[in-house]
Amino acid sequence: MNIPSTSIPISRPDEDPPAYPGEPLPRQNDRPNSGNDGARELRETQPLLGRERRFRPASRTNRLHMPSIKWNRTTVAILVFFVLAIIIWVASLCEDCWYTCSIPEDAQILTFNQVIDPNVFRELSLRLDKGITGDVVVSTSRDPAQRDILIKASMRASTPTMLQFISHELHLTNGSYRRAESTIFMNMTESELNQALKRNCTRVNIDIIFPRYLTEYGIIEINSLYRGNVKVNYDREFLSDQLFIRSTSGNVALDYVIVRDELNVEARSGSIYAMAAVKRAVRMTASDTVQLISTSTSSSLDVTAVSLRGRAIVTSQRRFYGHFLIWSSQSRPELIGPSDYLVVTTSDNHTIEGFYTSNGWEPPRLPRLQVKGSSARLELRG
Repeated sequence: MNIPSTSIPISRPDEDPPAYPGEPLPRQNDRPNSGNDGARELRETQPLLGRERRFRPASRTNRLHMPSIKWNRTTVAILVFFVLAIIIWVASLCEDCWYTCSIPEDAQILTFNQVIDPNVFRELSLRLDKGITGDVVVSTSRDPAQRDILIKASMRASTPTMLQFISHELHLTNGSYRRAESTIFMNMTESELNQALKRNCTRVNIDIIFPRYLTEYGIIEINSLYRGNVKVNYDREFLSDQLFIRSTSGNVALDYVIVRDELNVEARSGSIYAMAAVKRAVRMTASDTVQLISTSTSSSLDVTAVSLRGRAIVTSQRRFYGHFLIWSSQSRPELIGPSDYLVVTTSDNHTIEGFYTSNGWEPPRLPRLQVKGSSARLELRG
């Protein structure tokens, strides 16, 4: 009697064993590719016993399973605790960032007056140092009997102690040039002042009043180094040789000024609104809007009005013959004026440059109007 022999295939250590005796060993080419096709399942249907054979990449059998977070009450409470701790920590580092100082309505008021002879001292300088918040108003007196320049100040502070630290001095120079320098400052060291300004503030309003009989003066300089607006409002024609105004944080408004030599205005964090008649040079720079109305007829006028991130508008109310430049960083520049006698040398989305001629020839370098800003416009009337 012949007994049939059974062959049991034996696999090598680096091969998968066969599923059943007698089933052929998988060939090396049947293994899934470990390259870009390794993530794809390879299927092969075997005729033996009608089974479906499925081969998977070795990397699929070692998949990393991340444990899921159980959002129970304890986990939520711990998370909320840590978020609140971070908020409190940040607040402790910047406890004064959102603090707004205010001065009580019934706060004590201190005043002082400074008197300057305009016939002796032809230059006047007013300086408001760090920590002094307040507006400066320049005007002419309504009292015909006033003979001197009068500087009047009213001072308040958030606390009586802070008020006592407000100081002022007047320095008169009788050298080759006669100059009066008035300074209002906080009588503290730099570190003491920085610490005090975290929770305290001041308010100093200043009036510079020129006598009514005075029709012209030399140099006027106003420098506000902290916070406050500057306004010049003459109710009559008043000529000054030079006018310099600096405002670190505030607006500058010039109602109507007449300047023989130079008008220089800077508002580092604010706007400038001016109506002026200047013979030689106008320099205006502001972070926000710059708006100038010029009534000058000078043939040597040189105007530069610059807004760093706002609008710049210059309007000439007199007939203008000279060069102009309009530059806008965000929008197309605008030129509003007569089309006759106009020669445009450059015109694109950001720049308009050219000149107005009275005789068909290119005029000299001056007069010149330059307007620059995120949006810029030049209006020529007359």
